[in-house]
Amino acid sequence: MFVANRLQQLATWLYDTSMGTHLDYNQKLNVGIWSVKYLLENPNVTWEDFKNQFLTSQCEKIKIQRNDSNFQNKITDLQGKTGLTKETGYIQKWGGDYEYQSNASSTSTANTLSLPAVAIIHI
Repeated sequence: MFVANRLQQLATWLYDTSMGTHLDYNQKLNVGIWSVKYLLENPNVTWEDFKNQFLTSQCEKIKIQRNDSNFQNKITDLQGKTGLTKETGYIQKWGGDYEYQSNASSTSTANTLSLPAVAIIHI
């Protein structure tokens, strides 16, 4: 039932002319074929996670992010810090949480802000 539900949602996405408008017919067809295989091979992936990860265009993702109140609060916070003499900012983590970064070094002519190291796990 769960697989059938996700395949129905995929079919709805494929036939909805307002969705996936960044793809032409052949691209959408190829995405549909690949998606069926992916959803069958990954039964634990929810439709929302799949759609957000693979079917939403980058432009749509940015629009969603810009309308998010948490994102807007971070922008407002940074706008209040424009007088600082060093770089600061937020990193948005994969899960959506934001982490404030202020570990910049600063001189009279340059600023640097390093991103935290990413741990790579090999399985």
